[in-house]
Amino acid sequence: MDGLAGDMLQGMSEGADARKRAGLEGLPKTHNPGVISANLRERMKEADAKAREQYEQNLRESKELELQIQEEREARLDARVPPEDVDGFIEYFLSTEMEDMSYVTTKYAPRLTEEFFKELDNRIGTLKLRPELTEEEEDILGELGMLREMLT
Repeated sequence: MDGLAGDMLQGMSEGADARKRAGLEGLPKTHNPGVISANLRERMKEADAKAREQYEQNLRESKELELQIQEEREARLDARVPPEDVDGFIEYFLSTEMEDMSYVTTKYAPRLTEEFFKELDNRIGTLKLRPELTEEEEDILGELGMLREMLT
């Protein structure tokens, strides 16, 4: 074979000899091209398992913290003793934080009597009938109105 085809075959032969000398020829026949993808899948499974474990740990810690906060909040609220008189009881509600209102309302629902609401309405009516209100009285009127709405 002369010409270009012969030169190409000669070059391929020389390249094969160079690969053989470099130790690249004769790789084991057991080489499996799926090994890399299998390794990647295994690593991804391990990473997913670690991420899932971390998420579940964070969730458990979050629930424990939430429970602890709830218990501390209830202990703090239970430590507050409401006055026995209606006026003091209204002030007790007005001094209660908004986030604690549903707990306090539920706990003291039996004390939310007709007498309590009459006094609350009386305070609201008295402030509404004044010809002029100071800024502080306007704030009190607003708070009393919101309290009335929340309790009914």
